[in-house]
Amino acid sequence: MFVKLKGKGKSLVILQILILFMLVISSLPVATADTPKLPLLAEGTIHVNGEPALEGTEIVVMLDGQVISSSVVEQKGIYGESSSNVLLIPAGLDNYGDLEILVNGMEAEMSGLELMDTASPGDKISDLNIVASNQNNLPAISTIMCVIAILVTIALIRHRPKN
Repeated sequence: MFVKLKGKGKSLVILQILILFMLVISSLPVATADTPKLPLLAEGTIHVNGEPALEGTEIVVMLDGQVISSSVVEQKGIYGESSSNVLLIPAGLDNYGDLEILVNGMEAEMSGLELMDTASPGDKISDLNIVASNQNNLPAISTIMCVIAILVTIALIRHRPKN
């Protein structure tokens, strides 16, 4: 049933098998530029109003009004110490300064964004520290306190005992 090949016949069959194999391999799909890039993994410290952020503090990263990453602080003052709360930032953005950072809904600043410019997809970047402060609300609080003080003064003047 099997034919034993000798000499040139054997070499010719091997060559045909190799050519067939190369044709099959060349027709398989290959990775293209559409292959998604791995994100950058961000970690660092987080402070709210000068104090280390408490466990449960929510961090949201937005770009062009869209949420691109979020995390919850698991260890006081630190985010990204475990894979469950690392921030995943898309690699290859044109300007990482366009990222909007929110901490419990407050606008925040992230230092070290320049480290992302030279990072490769999949890199873990430490020292991306976040600072949030609600100092922007002080004028509103001051105004409310002034109005309350004025109302209390008026009430005291109106209800003072008459001699």
